[in-house]
Amino acid sequence: MKNVFEVKADLQSLRYHLGKLDDLDHNFKYNYDDPDEKFLARKVNRCLAMAMELEGEITSLTRGILTSGNLVRNMSGRYEVDGIELTSGRVIEYWDRKYNEWLEDRIEHFNNDYGLIYKKTNDIDGLRVRIRN
Repeated sequence: MKNVFEVKADLQSLRYHLGKLDDLDHNFKYNYDDPDEKFLARKVNRCLAMAMELEGEITSLTRGILTSGNLVRNMSGRYEVDGIELTSGRVIEYWDRKYNEWLEDRIEHFNNDYGLIYKKTNDIDGLRVRIRN
């Protein structure tokens, strides 16, 4: 059985092939009046979208850690870590003390404050996080 690092290497190889899909013309021709071709076109577009999403996920595995530390609110009211200001949409990884693992989330502005969108909390002051390149 392979270990997680070997599987990561396999995924990086797959990423190379997925990258070739970016060259495809997503506006391909098909007969709009043919229900079978229409169905096939929808499925092909869905597969291409999923492939691009998978390529992005694999790419994130290869990025190194830029910095880590605890979130603090800066003078502009935004959170930062190690001097890097985090704006809405910024992907971070935070340490989940309950499960002893890093989880990925995104900083967003909601409920009149900044917080983590997936964890659905604005209580992030002092949270241990890390940011990838």
